[in-house]
Amino acid sequence: MRNVAARFARFGAVGTAGAALYFLLLVGMVEALGVPVMIATSVAFVLVVLQNYACHYLWTFATDAPHRRAAPRFFAMSAAGFALNWAVMAAGTRGLGLDYLAVQAVAVLAVLAWNFAVSHLVVFR
Repeated sequence: MRNVAARFARFGAVGTAGAALYFLLLVGMVEALGVPVMIATSVAFVLVVLQNYACHYLWTFATDAPHRRAAPRFFAMSAAGFALNWAVMAAGTRGLGLDYLAVQAVAVLAVLAWNFAVSHLVVFR
């Protein structure tokens, strides 16, 4: 249990850095470059996934699993997380007309829960 708590703390640190990068990219693309929200959220998500894989592989889970096994699992998990993020963003911004940053905060929490569970139980096991 102690190992899971320490792993979750590291996961949270990587996630916090990833979320900061994500919001910086998202706001920069939407506000400074005029990129549509759904495109910006997609591009930011993909870039942060790459950063997260490296950090989780090397530090959070400190695994010796070969990349040929861990990477496809991580990217499959991330694809499902992408779909979850996209669905929450579409429902909140398009369906309910809510502010994209508020909706993204909810989407980040949903994806966080999904990613930790699958990373811990499947990807880096």
